[in-house]
Amino acid sequence: MSRIRKFGREYSHKFLKTIFQNEKTLLIALMFVGLIFVFLFLRKIVLPIVFIPIGVFSMYLYGTTRSMVAFELVTLFAVVTGIAYGGFAGALVGGISCAIGMIVFTHADWSYPLWVTAVAIAGYSASFFSPENVIFAGVLLAFLVDAFFYALYLLLAHNPVKLTIWITSHTFLNYIAFLLLAKPLLAIMMV
Repeated sequence: MSRIRKFGREYSHKFLKTIFQNEKTLLIALMFVGLIFVFLFLRKIVLPIVFIPIGVFSMYLYGTTRSMVAFELVTLFAVVTGIAYGGFAGALVGGISCAIGMIVFTHADWSYPLWVTAVAIAGYSASFFSPENVIFAGVLLAFLVDAFFYALYLLLAHNPVKLTIWITSHTFLNYIAFLLLAKPLLAIMMV
């Protein structure tokens, strides 16, 4: 029996010595295992925190140029988070990233609290959809938010041509974003 133990100790020592040539390799391997552990167990916290700044910076183009073509990832992140982690998380991601993005990259006006509330409601409402319907849910919720503001801005005598270009481009670009990104993001989030 002692011979087996001696062989086991010698073999395991040689095995570890060949794998980890020095302490740096061992440290890197332990850090990698630690990162995987953190990602797997804290992904419900880490991914929404990562989505917020990406959503904020996605509002940069529209906020700084004020063009008629509108594209942002805030709705995508709110809906995907709402489906994966529940309505409250979706509302937080959508509301926080919309609020910060509008404060940083656009001019403040009376409609911003309405925008933040509408995107937060869309993120919360996404929790009622199944993961298989993420593209449909995202495009539908983005369109409903846009349609509400389209009607509101028409009532306030905004330019109907610009508003039509805005809602058409925003709906189409949201469809493209959901088509390309929603299912892979949802797969990562629901591992």
